[in-house]
Amino acid sequence: KPSVDNTPENKPAPGAETKGTKRYPGRPLQVVRVEETGEDKKGRKIVVDEEALKEIMGNIHKTGMKKLYIVSVVGAMRTGKSFLLDLFLRYLTEPVENVAKD
Repeated sequence: KPSVDNTPENKPAPGAETKGTKRYPGRPLQVVRVEETGEDKKGRKIVVDEEALKEIMGNIHKTGMKKLYIVSVVGAMRTGKSFLLDLFLRYLTEPVENVAKD
């Protein structure tokens, strides 16, 4: 059964579901990828997958959600990428009453 999240950031848009936003199990969706460049394939560039973004935007529109934040962290091994993403997840899943107010 989907859970309901009625935090102010996740309030449904006008005309959308009025009892809260439903959350359904998701799936990973690669939004960016690294491509090798140059004849020697030693260069690299980050490429945004426009089709994946269109899919995300279509799903956002269906749910009535107003905001979406995508975080991408890149860097060398052992530089804190997983730590940073874990920190974000802990903050985002903490009950609102436990989060310090500024």
